[in-house]
Amino acid sequence: TAHETPTLVISGSNDDAKIEKLIESGVDVVRENARDLTAVLESLRTRDLQSVLVEGGTEIAGAFTDAKLVDKLTFIVAPIVIGGHHAPSAIGGHGANSLEAALRLRDLEIIKHGGDYEFTGYPAED
Repeated sequence: TAHETPTLVISGSNDDAKIEKLIESGVDVVRENARDLTAVLESLRTRDLQSVLVEGGTEIAGAFTDAKLVDKLTFIVAPIVIGGHHAPSAIGGHGANSLEAALRLRDLEIIKHGGDYEFTGYPAED
């Protein structure tokens, strides 16, 4: 796929063999401390990238949200209820301990995909 669509991977890995495999498959690899999100975004900015899709699990979503480095959020919601103290969360990181502290979205767009819903919005200014 990387040969068909430009693909860039940010990696803090020291595993040269893995990095070399990615490069051989056509992936552009940026070696950066992946935990320093500001440095990662600065590295991408120097490549004239104007938009970044951050796709991953709860921890990466939480890290970008906690650092206030998100300007657009999209969630896909299925009509399934998961609950309990150890249930997975959509966003990790520090999060909000109250509704007043929660991240609110503005200009919300909702699209139905079969039985699922896609919610896209922009963080409201404080």
